[in-house]
Amino acid sequence: MAVCEDKMSGIEIAAMIAGTALTAANQISQGVSANKMAKYNASISEGYAAAARDQAAFDEARSREQAQRALGARRAGYANAGVTLEGTPIDVLGDTASDAEMDALSLRRRGELESWGRLADAGGQRTRGRAAMQSSFMEAGSTLLGGASRAAAHWKK
Repeated sequence: MAVCEDKMSGIEIAAMIAGTALTAANQISQGVSANKMAKYNASISEGYAAAARDQAAFDEARSREQAQRALGARRAGYANAGVTLEGTPIDVLGDTASDAEMDALSLRRRGELESWGRLADAGGQRTRGRAAMQSSFMEAGSTLLGGASRAAAHWKK
């Protein structure tokens, strides 16, 4: 008995459908995994952002403490030398204090910028994860439709 090569048996069609379903499930699984990894990476970036803010706050406070010690030492030096805190000496102390405050604020700003960059990265990671998951659903849907179409074409023969 001759068998037409274009005609598939029910078992072959079932195998085709099962293979299509497994491929679609794998596509979805990959998208879900990519999304989970993106969320994990985002949480790491958020941790780095918090660490940058904390480090900046610490550095800012330390900078101010050091500046206060330096100003105190300068005042004591002026006092030991018999210099009154009028005119140029007070201007020097004021300029030194102003410069020290600018340094402290610069440290804070640097930490804020680093933190902002890390948070932006976290947002990007989450967006890429969602896009990967959505794409995997679209790919799986396309795979299922294509498989159903092929199975239907063979079923009719």
